[in-house]
Amino acid sequence: EFVRIKKNVLETIEKLNSPTEYRIIHMRYIQKFSLSEIAEYLGKEYSWVTTTHGRALKNVQNILNKQ
Repeated sequence: EFVRIKKNVLETIEKLNSPTEYRIIHMRYIQKFSLSEIAEYLGKEYSWVTTTHGRALKNVQNILNKQ
């Protein structure tokens, strides 16, 4: 069951138009990085990561609503 859910999540986030949003969502929910770890890894400010993460989640929700 877990493998099926993970596959569905990956298929959904792969539909994101922004490679940056995809990367942040993938790092957060698949690779289990914290938002501060993502900021450090990408060399970005924490606030930039949280804003981009929020936008990405909204876009994921839009994708799910269309399904």
